Amino acid sequence: MHSVMEEFGVKNEKIGVLISSAYVLGLGFGPFVFAPVSELYGRQVAYFSSQFLYVVFSLGTGFSQNMPTLIILRFLCGCWGSPPPSLGVATCADIFAPHERGKPISLYALGPMGGPVIGNMVGYWLLFGGWRWAYYFITILSALNLTLLCLILRETYAPAIQKILTHRATHPLASSSRFGRYVPVLSWMPAMVSRADAKAVYGRAFSRPPRLLFTNPVAFGFSMYYGYVYGIIYLFIIGLPLLYGKAPYKQDNLFSYQWPLGTMGLAYISLGLGFLIAAAVTSTFQDRIYKHLSKVNGDKGQPEYRLVMTQIGMCVMPLGLFIFAWTANAEVHWIAPCIGQAITGLGLMLAFNTLQNFFVDAFYPYSAAAIAGATATRSVIACVLPVFVPEMFSKLGWGWGGTLIACVALVGVPGPIVMFFRGQRLRERFAFQG
Repeated sequence: MHSVMEEFGVKNEKIGVLISSAYVLGLGFGPFVFAPVSELYGRQVAYFSSQFLYVVFSLGTGFSQNMPTLIILRFLCGCWGSPPPSLGVATCADIFAPHERGKPISLYALGPMGGPVIGNMVGYWLLFGGWRWAYYFITILSALNLTLLCLILRETYAPAIQKILTHRATHPLASSSRFGRYVPVLSWMPAMVSRADAKAVYGRAFSRPPRLLFTNPVAFGFSMYYGYVYGIIYLFIIGLPLLYGKAPYKQDNLFSYQWPLGTMGLAYISLGLGFLIAAAVTSTFQDRIYKHLSKVNGDKGQPEYRLVMTQIGMCVMPLGLFIFAWTANAEVHWIAPCIGQAITGLGLMLAFNTLQNFFVDAFYPYSAAAIAGATATRSVIACVLPVFVPEMFSKLGWGWGGTLIACVALVGVPGPIVMFFRGQRLRERFAFQG
């Protein structure tokens, strides 16, 4: 951020923060387009088209000549890069039965949660080659990912598969083509939606994510907390350089450990360690808890059974935030706030993982729309929250600034308990019809 600001002559740090905030905002906007596309035409269409555009615009960011261009391109990269973190969970739901989803979704969640952590660790080392190389590196990885998608990815959404098979039966040339796997993107799309029904179908599909988010209190309430959990990750991304870095990262009135640039990325390891432990815990125990509670209740599975571990995560996360805040405030050895970061990461991942599973189970077959609404919420919060982080810590200090964040997190603690006992009744009362 500071390298870009220096090259473009920008002195306002809030404008610099917009480089990451614009990308996160794009991650929230994109699912409102690609979730309906995936439900109309299948997951393949959404993945292939978005990843191709992401590679193009990601390359463009590396050649940006001014700050407005860079911010706009970062927003567009967020839009095109949104299907994997938002639709990936829906793809898992397409493949696995409810009692089997815990492990794959837990492992898949390491991507959107661990990506910002690993990205910042690698990013500080790439800065030695100039900030543009960070975007060139992303472009290279994205191009490789697009190649793998084209070679490996199959359609997983059952309604789309049914339409494709029907079209193949009436169009033998499509199924006999060497490029049959790619034909859905090129020629089968018009057969997915008839012209007579197009207006009604498109209107219903593209309005589904906001309708679900704003008319269903269950979806709205958990989306708010889901967003806050994700926002805390970006709070750490902006806040950790203030605590561990030298100038220009540190602020004069805030204590800092003053690590050099080459080692500053290591500050994110403890947060990532918490994510890994949580992923191991949820992938091991989430489905076991679900199966046990289903068996106890007459072999009837309920989405609320996922919330047992959500409750644990919501209690652990504020504890980690308190430890991080007051050990940093006390200016003790750097290992102490790192322990707080690891505990916070553990709580974040427990809550994030299990809430994703809850959305999928509670709103299937409209899980893509449910995740799209939740992703939009988390992205708006994660976009706005970091803008105020430096000023908040500067005025309140590490101790009270972290306490404020932890106290807001405590507000959501009763949610899973209430939903565990009243969730089925609420879902039936506000049943979503698509």
